[in-house]
Amino acid sequence: MPSYRFLAGYPAYERYITEVATGQLVMPGYEYDSNGAAIVHPGEAYCRHEKCKHKIKRAQETRNLRGHLKRHDGGKFAIRAERTGRLTTKEEEDALLWYDSLFATMASPTGGVSPGQSWGELKASI
Repeated sequence: MPSYRFLAGYPAYERYITEVATGQLVMPGYEYDSNGAAIVHPGEAYCRHEKCKHKIKRAQETRNLRGHLKRHDGGKFAIRAERTGRLTTKEEEDALLWYDSLFATMASPTGGVSPGQSWGELKASI
């Protein structure tokens, strides 16, 4: 299982964790890969299945969320396999951009990473 420590302290991720739990952020549905499997992003902690009754109950780890998802639709809800090993820098940056995108239409800034800037650069400048 990859480590998601790169998300610690990231403003958009922290907002995601807080605002889903309080009902301030309504999450979009899942995106699907070319095989029709739902994509679970690194660090996700809340279910986005349309029929889930536990959308604001936080999973302690993404692997717990993945286990929860596998029980939807009579055990037939397909999710993309979790990669093994360390995430690449691009995969980490894609995850940060996905969390930023959750707040892209909101007026208040997330303090997120700008295109071409890494979270490490942003973190060092704070």
